[in-house]
Amino acid sequence: MFNHQSQIISKGAFRRMLVLVAALGLSSAAASAADDANPVYASWAKCKAGTSVRAVTEADAMGQKSKIEVTTTLVEVAKDKVTVEVKTAIEAGGQKMEQPGTKMEIAAAGGGAATGPGTGSASAPGSDVKQSDEDVTIAGKAYKCHVVEANAKTGTVATHSKTYTSADVPGYVVKMDASTDGQFKSHTVTQVVEISVK
Repeated sequence: MFNHQSQIISKGAFRRMLVLVAALGLSSAAASAADDANPVYASWAKCKAGTSVRAVTEADAMGQKSKIEVTTTLVEVAKDKVTVEVKTAIEAGGQKMEQPGTKMEIAAAGGGAATGPGTGSASAPGSDVKQSDEDVTIAGKAYKCHVVEANAKTGTVATHSKTYTSADVPGYVVKMDASTDGQFKSHTVTQVVEISVK
């Protein structure tokens, strides 16, 4: 088992990663979409059950490092939603903790994935947003990604994020690099490292 401090750090990093991926990656998609279609649903819906994506997050929060591996597997596809199972393994403080799989539903439309904390961050006062296209290589294969880079400052805290998304990758979010300067300095990098298509 983790010691108490490591457990707090690793779980906190994991929560931050999920919020950032959902908020930054999916809100950037919503900004470029012409309707309420959910690009995350679309990226999974064209796959067969059993298709999986493995992503690794490495976080450094005020000198405390942790590594999080998330494997998302497609369980079922329906016209209005897809169901995926998410399994997580967290490494921190020299120890590893695996969490049981959790099933999640992703709606086909309605913008559900683009709502929630932080989805307005790209348009927040004082923010600077740039968009471009870059290739990201996953297991030897290059994927063309849309990139949204955002910089903002609130008081003495500066934040920077760079999110890569691709409709050709199940789950849509390919990579994210986020950092915070100031009193609570942190750096988190999340990237898809393996795709298994059925």
